[in-house]
Amino acid sequence: MIRFALVTDSKTCLKFKEVLAKCAKDCQTQIAVDCFATSNDVASDYKSNWDVIIFDCNVKNSDCFLSAKYIRSFDENVKFCFVSPSLENALLGYSVQASCFWINPLHSDTILHDLRPLVKSLVESKAEFLKAHTEYGVQKLALNEIVYIESMNHRLIVHTKTAEYTLKSTMGAVEELLVDKGFFRCNQGYLVNLGQVKGIEGDFALVGNTKLAISRGKKKAFLNTYNDFVDWIA
Repeated sequence: MIRFALVTDSKTCLKFKEVLAKCAKDCQTQIAVDCFATSNDVASDYKSNWDVIIFDCNVKNSDCFLSAKYIRSFDENVKFCFVSPSLENALLGYSVQASCFWINPLHSDTILHDLRPLVKSLVESKAEFLKAHTEYGVQKLALNEIVYIESMNHRLIVHTKTAEYTLKSTMGAVEELLVDKGFFRCNQGYLVNLGQVKGIEGDFALVGNTKLAISRGKKKAFLNTYNDFVDWIA
């Protein structure tokens, strides 16, 4: 999960949300967004769990660079991006270690081009792992690399983007570890990474390049959870 705070007007906020939804899909991660009307609002209600703050210098009653300087004084890790009407403010932006600096008018392709590597680097730095006892010994499997986990003949097969691993555990134990990390069981035999679900086709979930059956008993809960997950990203 990568968390953004946006200081901008409601129209621009929607534009950024659309770009961030595409960015989340490209980077195969989740992005949460909080919007603020002024830079003082984000500074006074500052939360250290934000990864990126985007300041729109066109917003009225805001001194974005002063707010960024204040936040930087106690948070060295948060990333700053600025939208400015001119290049004159570029030095102010980089004085607080800005990661991105955009000049009006905004172009979605440019924003996406700049944010994609930033988000990817944040995903890599925050990568979570499943410590797995496999036939090769103990291995760390990155959660964002897992497509789905299959129960077969009293063993678990972990299907990742590049390989398969046999896991010495039970589906119930693994589900308990991963249920709050974007994984959900579509039937008794499959625990899927919701970030890898490309869509729903009738009674099947298209997970990666594989169709997995959704059981009748779990279909409603699975669809609700998947829809909430997609809304969360957007």
